[in-house]
Amino acid sequence: MSRPRVAGLIAVVVLQGIALPVAPTVVWASDTELARPRVELSIRSWLFTNGETKWSHNASGLDPQLGNPTSKLTYKDNNSHILELSGKVNFNKRWFAQVDGGFSVAFHRGTLTDNDYSAVGGQHLFSQTTSNITGSGTQFVNADIGYHLRDFPGNR
Repeated sequence: MSRPRVAGLIAVVVLQGIALPVAPTVVWASDTELARPRVELSIRSWLFTNGETKWSHNASGLDPQLGNPTSKLTYKDNNSHILELSGKVNFNKRWFAQVDGGFSVAFHRGTLTDNDYSAVGGQHLFSQTTSNITGSGTQFVNADIGYHLRDFPGNR
């Protein structure tokens, strides 16, 4: 899905949350506790997210000529700044639905390095491939329907 399409989908979800009729304030707890608002909207930002992942694979049990590790993958320098929009509707004191969505505002793609090893003549690196990570960034949507099992004093 393209970034403008994801951003449009998120905007529609949030705007529909705004368009929902907001009921008059209902006190769900005792007079000293605060009631949950009917609709909650939020904007969050993940500043300076930085990723590096290392993964290795051992296939020497299948073929003794393969090294241990057989392959090492390293993703690095894939940095991003993510903007997240969220909408939550409280149906009553216990039930709620929440939708979160986000996309990267700035995305530095980074590199993938694949090192392959052999055990023939001793463990040694026999192949190295470095690839630039391509793509338009990060997009996600998450939807939850939930139930508050227990409310503690002080609306915790």
